[in-house]
Amino acid sequence: MVSAKVKDFREAQQISAILLIPVLALVFGQVTGAIIFGPLMVLALIGLSAVIDFAIFRIGARRFKREEILLKLA
Repeated sequence: MVSAKVKDFREAQQISAILLIPVLALVFGQVTGAIIFGPLMVLALIGLSAVIDFAIFRIGARRFKREEILLKLA
């Protein structure tokens, strides 16, 4: 979805990296012991991320317009 809206692949990579920061913060917090998640919390986070991923995939599939992307490249 991001690549379809920006003009350059580097810009899309930078935006994607910014979106990963909260996830990486949770992972590093768990690894270092700053945050301690129990098994139920881990399952809840997995379920939540699966629902969010599915919703984003559906929105992206609906908004994908091949013709617009091809016209940008030309």
